[in-house]
Order: sequence, then C-alpha cells, then structure tokens
Amino acid sequence: MIKIKFKNKILKENLPRYSKNAKNQILDLTAKGMKQPQTAWNEIINIPLKEIISSSDKELLNGLPLFMELTVNKKDISFLNNIFNPETKRFDEKNTKEYLNLSLPILYVYFNVDSEKKDIGAFTVRGKNGKNYFSIVINPLLAKNNLDVIESSVEHELIHLSQIVNSYCMIYSQQLNKSKSLENIQELKLEDFGKYSNRYGGGKHVQDPSYKTSQAKKINSYTEWEKYISDSDEYKPWLSDGTNAIIRWLKEEPEIFNKWLLAVKFKEQYNSSNPSQRLEILKKARKNNINLNSKISYEDISNYVIKRLFSEPQLMNYIDSLSNNFKDFINFFDESAMKFLRKDLVLSLSKKLKQYTETTI
Repeated sequence: MIKIKFKNKILKENLPRYSKNAKNQILDLTAKGMKQPQTAWNEIINIPLKEIISSSDKELLNGLPLFMELTVNKKDISFLNNIFNPETKRFDEKNTKEYLNLSLPILYVYFNVDSEKKDIGAFTVRGKNGKNYFSIVINPLLAKNNLDVIESSVEHELIHLSQIVNSYCMIYSQQLNKSKSLENIQELKLEDFGKYSNRYGGGKHVQDPSYKTSQAKKINSYTEWEKYISDSDEYKPWLSDGTNAIIRWLKEEPEIFNKWLLAVKFKEQYNSSNPSQRLEILKKARKNNINLNSKISYEDISNYVIKRLFSEPQLMNYIDSLSNNFKDFINFFDESAMKFLRKDLVLSLSKKLKQYTETTI
C-alpha cells in the first residue's frame, strides 16, 4: 500500500448545497430516456436558486442580481441602480432576497453512447436556440444503467453547478466592493466558467496548475491520484461519490448494519417525541430487539464502516463496481493518508446514513 503525504492540509468544511429538485428532475428524465430508442436529446429544466444559494450569506446574495441579470439574462444592468447603494456598495437586501425565488434554467443532456472518451456525468456549457446554458450531461450506458451509480453522478455534477453559481455571485460581490459604480462591473460569461480560479465550495488548498481534472479517469499512479484528490474543485464532489458508494455497499449487506441504523432512528424518534408517543416507539424497538439505552450514533456507524472498508481486502471485489474513482481511492490510500480525510468522510457519510435510514428503514 502506497503512503500519501499531502503537501497541503485539507480543511474540514461542509459540502456545498445542491438542488434536490434538480436531482429528481434529472433522474426522472434519465429513467424516461433509458426506455426510449433515442441516443441523444436535451431539455431545459429550471432549478430554484434558493436550493443553491444560502439566504443567510449576505456576500453571495449581493452578487446574485448581477449573476442573474448580466451573466444569465444578458441584460443592460443600468436598471439595477434603482436598488444599488454606491456608498455601501450593496444592493437592497429585500430585493436581493427576491432573486432567491427565481429559477436558473440549465440544459439537461441525455447522451446514451458507449465511448471511452465520455464520462457517466459531465458539467459544461452548451447552446440551445441561440442561447448558452450551464449544462449537465448524463450517459447512463457507461453506468450500465445502474440507477444508484447514475444518481451519484448527478449529485456530483450538481455540486459542481452549486460551486460555480456561488463562485460567480462571490466574484461579482468582490467586484462591487472594489467598484465605485455598476458601470465598472465586468461581465462573467457562462462559457468562461473554467477560467475563474477564485472558486466557492472547494477544498482550501493549492491545486497543481499543470493538472487537468479531465485526466482523473486515467489515474494509474500515486502522483496522479494525489493531484486529483488535491484538486480544490473535485475534492467535495468526490466526497459525495465516496459516501454514495459506501451506501450502495451497505445495501448489499443490510443484515450487518440495518439493525444499527434502525436503533439510531428509534433513538432519534424517541428523543424528539412527546410522552404519549414514546410508549409506541418503545414497543417497536423491543419488537426489533433494540435497546434504546445504547449510545450508538450515525457517526459511530460511519467510523466503523470506514475502518472496515479500509481493513478488509475481501471487499475489493465489490469496490470494483463502485463509483468512478472509489477503487483508486482504496488502492492508493492507507491509514496514514486517511488522517487527512477521515473526519470529512465520517461527517458526509453520517448525513447520508440518516437520509438513507429515513427513506428505506
């Protein structure tokens, strides 16, 4: 096992928000496409901005009107002077929050073609009817029509969308802080999203500028993997891939973990219920041979699962079928390298376990 020594420590941060509404739309369209003979088509879908941008982040909100009017709608922004205060360099907060009620149109592209040059999912910019859109491309054939793998890829690309939309808002907000008027604002074009290095929602460490993330699927050495996982933009989408991959494994071995997950679910229900409901929860717990006095939590389960994944070689056959880069992760990482990622992976997995438990157990 190769030991990896990171030159730059990865800070512990939450994953960027992504739109559950958009994920459901894309999964429905993909499932529909898999039943049809067409190999390529596209459709515009609308994503609620409030699912991408936090209403409590005033800096991001201050850049939102410019992102929507200048970048997305391609308008003359002089009308925004009516809600802009040049002294504070801020838009009226009430008006900026109204933008959260709008939707961002993106182009969903279904591309069911078997090609080594393509990925299961991709984020790009594409045109339709003379207008450019942020675009998410899904190729279910390369996922062998496995809906769990497709779902993981959709989440991965939607995290990239959130990173980039918030990056635009942040950069516009920074421009406002340095400008005396809206006339000095420089337009950020959709098609130039790859040029902006000041990204939101990435790992806070230095990326090797000579490395391109499009090479990620060609990982065959320690050096290439170190560069990939150190990529500020890919680190958090990869965390999502990894946790989804572990959930798929848990589904394959439900007898090992479902009792633990059920115990945590009953404990949370018991602690949040009123006295009249607790008796019924106790009856259900006893019926399933579950002791509500146990101290087990989602984080405890996550720690155990991750430790087991990295200590049992016999799991490698299953790991082969997991998400795009997860096998490489297992191959190249050992316990010393895990110290840099363990906390992030545990937190991400514990959140996923809770969602999984609420919907399946």
